[in-house]
Amino acid sequence: PVFSTVKEIGYAEGTDGNFIKLQVNKEGASGDLKEGYIIVIRHARSFGGLAIGQELYPGNYLALQHNKKTFTIGKDQADVPGAGPHLNLYITDSAGNRLSQEKVSKIFKEVLSPHLAI
Repeated sequence: PVFSTVKEIGYAEGTDGNFIKLQVNKEGASGDLKEGYIIVIRHARSFGGLAIGQELYPGNYLALQHNKKTFTIGKDQADVPGAGPHLNLYITDSAGNRLSQEKVSKIFKEVLSPHLAI
C-alpha cells in the first residue's frame, strides 16, 4: 500500500479480532501519509501471511475482510448492536495523535482501499 514495515500482528478476541500495525517508512506521493505514521487495521479476516518486520511496498497485498460466513460476533469484534463484517482503520501521526476521520477516509479511498481483498 505504501512503503511500510509490519510492527505488530495479533488477535484480540471480542475486541480487535485480527489486527495489524504498520509503520510508514516513506511519505506517500499524496503527502497524506508521512514517515513515522502508524496505520492500524482491525477486525480483518487475515493478513495473507504477513510477518512482523516484513517491509511492504506499493502494490503489496494487505488484508482480507470477513464476510457473513467467516465473521463471529463476540469473537471478531465486541458483541454490540450493529456488529457485523467490516474493517476498522485508524492512523496516528508520529506523536501518537489520531488523524481526523476526514483525513483517514481520504487516505483509505486514495491509498489503501485498492490493496484490500474483499
